[in-house]
Formats: sequence, C-alpha cells, structure tokens
Amino acid sequence: KSDGRFKLVPLGVTPNALLEQVAQLIARPDSVSSEEGQHGLICRGELRNPAESAESETTAEQTETEGAATEEFELVTGLDAVAAVRQKVNMEFMDRGVKVRIQGKRKDCEETAKRLIKGTPTAATQKGAKYLIEGNLVKSYLRKGAHQQGPDANGVCFREDAAERSVTTFGENLTAVQAACTAVCKEGTMFTIVVKDRTAGYIVVSSGRRRLL
Repeated sequence: KSDGRFKLVPLGVTPNALLEQVAQLIARPDSVSSEEGQHGLICRGELRNPAESAESETTAEQTETEGAATEEFELVTGLDAVAAVRQKVNMEFMDRGVKVRIQGKRKDCEETAKRLIKGTPTAATQKGAKYLIEGNLVKSYLRKGAHQQGPDANGVCFREDAAERSVTTFGENLTAVQAACTAVCKEGTMFTIVVKDRTAGYIVVSSGRRRLL
C-alpha cells in the first residue's frame, strides 16, 4: 500500500513458517501480525525503508545479545514431549489446525475428545484394535487464530481470547511452551497436548484460563 503497509498470502502449499519468516525479513520490528484467512495464513506489517538497513543490522545484533540472555529451558520435543505429558493417544492436526484426529484406545480417545472437541465429533470409528475420533477443536486449542503473536526468542507463539479469557501458547519445546502459559494462567486450568502437524512436525499446545489482572 502507499502508506508502507503490506500483506503476504500463501501461494499454493507455501509453509506457514516460510511466510512468517519472509514477513519478519521485510517488516519493521514488532509490526508483523498474522491471522488465518480463507486460503491459509495471512501476514500483515509495515515495510522497512531502505535507509533502515543499518538500523536493522544493529537491531539484529541486539536481538542476538538479548537471545543469549534469554532463560534456557530444557529441550523436550516430539515423542519425548508426548511421553512427558503422559499422553495416551496419538493426535494429528487437520484442516490447517482447525480439526483434530485422535487415535488410541476408545476410553482414552473419548476422555481426550471431551476436552478438545467442540460439540459432537464429526467421525467416530473403530479401526482394528484402535478407536478413531475426528472433530472441530475447541476455539482455545486452534493452532491459528486472531491476535496471535510470536514466535518469541524461545520459539513460542502466544494468543489470547479476551471473550473467553483463555490464553494459548504454541511451539516445539514442551518446557518453553508450558512456562509461557503458566506465567499468565490460573493454577489448575492449564491443559497441554502434543499434536503432529504434517507441515511442522510435533507441535506443543498449552492453554488455560487467564489470571485476573
């Protein structure tokens, strides 16, 4: 746009991570926002000016220095994260993180579905010794939504829903994601899951009710 703002949209099967990386490269610091559109993730922000290149290098150096001072979290990812939260079912994102597929023993699947699936499941079938449930995720657990920020220095994305007073954090590292969510949520309200995403590997999702300010 003439005022310096831009919008990035995916072309075909462009990974969300690549879209966000490009947005950060061409945008002024802290100006990028993202939301889920009809055809995928949409990133908006303010373009850097050519004269800002020197400033950008300085900012990058400062970011590296700040990143070095960032609190270190034990790296727990993938199947190790699944085991750490004692997750008894396998889960997979569908439809860009709007739906979820849950597989495992019937009792475990149904208990998990009560926490994660909104309304009635869209599918519930027996496949051999395993039970399968598919359905739309409760809004708190959607991977993409309005007002999402990040990733921060620890690779954690943050989203807050003021209407539901819920906070959701996403990332690959279990300890970093849980720490970010714990910092702002009421004790006893958090629920953490690990979901396999076809485009990004294993994603840790932690959500809970926000503390009163």
